[in-house]
Amino acid sequence: MVRGAAAIVEYVSSPGKKRAFCGVCGSPLYSRRDSDSQVLRLRLGALDEPPPSLRIEAEIFVADAPQWSYSDHAPRYAGFEPGRR
Repeated sequence: MVRGAAAIVEYVSSPGKKRAFCGVCGSPLYSRRDSDSQVLRLRLGALDEPPPSLRIEAEIFVADAPQWSYSDHAPRYAGFEPGRR
């Protein structure tokens, strides 16, 4: 179930990139690029439960993350994934 969609506020953070936040509490929710609008870089803390169709393509900034938090199916990167910034 999706709740609170009306409270989402998007801001242009750099040319061609938007970041979305909760307009009530300010929590970061996702970012997206205009050139690839079908892909969201979702902050998983925004979900109570992941949808069954969720596919994690990469885990970034995991240098200090606990081992138990890793996905078994996605590559991990200490910082940004290669080719992204």
